[in-house]
Amino acid sequence: MNEPKGKPEPEFALPATVNWMASLRAACSEEKLNFNNCCVYYNSNFKRRNLEELQLNSIYEQLFLSLNYLSGIDFLRQSKNPSDVARMGILSWYYGVYNAASAMICARDGSLQETHERTARQWYSQIVCNELALRPFDANISSLVSFNIKREVDNYRGSSSGSLKKKLSTDGDINGVLAEYISGTATWYRSRSEEKIRGGKEFSALGVENFRTKAARNLRDKALEKKSIGFLHQAYRYRGKANYREALFLAYGKTANSIMSEFIDDLFFVLFAFISMSGAYCALSMGATDWNAFIEDVKANSAFSYNVDQVWQKR
Repeated sequence: MNEPKGKPEPEFALPATVNWMASLRAACSEEKLNFNNCCVYYNSNFKRRNLEELQLNSIYEQLFLSLNYLSGIDFLRQSKNPSDVARMGILSWYYGVYNAASAMICARDGSLQETHERTARQWYSQIVCNELALRPFDANISSLVSFNIKREVDNYRGSSSGSLKKKLSTDGDINGVLAEYISGTATWYRSRSEEKIRGGKEFSALGVENFRTKAARNLRDKALEKKSIGFLHQAYRYRGKANYREALFLAYGKTANSIMSEFIDDLFFVLFAFISMSGAYCALSMGATDWNAFIEDVKANSAFSYNVDQVWQKR
């Protein structure tokens, strides 16, 4: 009923879901993203913030929640059939990323957003634009005007022939897959923005039905020029595809489990890398005394099974 033009083709939907995460994991491995390495990166050009108690508590809360999601995915890795847990794994992965990103934003500017959309915008403006996001989490499109999307996607891709449709076979495929996913995400957000523009007063005043006239295109491009996307926009779309539009293909078809044989591990290691990065930035923001107190508290009082020392260490 809500998909009159039909659902996506399963031969593309499931491999794309799996191959993007596999490429993210491969990129994280190339960058050697762990807590200590991320601390080295941030420590080279860093100014400690004077965080208030309320801000510190918010950072603690968000980091603790992200670690809880990582622990949950670690447990899901024990499943013999990925289709049993893939959807739950993606949701846990997204919220782990969301909480860790929220902690990092709070450590950067002292704010905590109340919606996914605002958090994604703040991630772009506060973290990405200040070169605080490490590859592959620094991926972004600076504006949603069509020629700019193409230019920046082509720049990400470079000479890579990797595709979301194909399983990652060499390191040279990574950038192609990542470029293809951010291209799809940019196109998706562009379409959503165009719908809002068509529903606005300025568009209505033009007395047109589409963007074929110069006036309508100028109105559209002026609005799209101000729109940008980053990694959290990609993660949000990924969650939505798994939770709604493409959810069926995570558990349908006799080849699903073989296609997803490494998928839960990939979710775990990508979230591990993201949390390592966020924790490193927060640790340096708050200073050793407050960070070490947080680590000790989690170690003594967390009820989940994953040990905090496996991802974060004292400073």
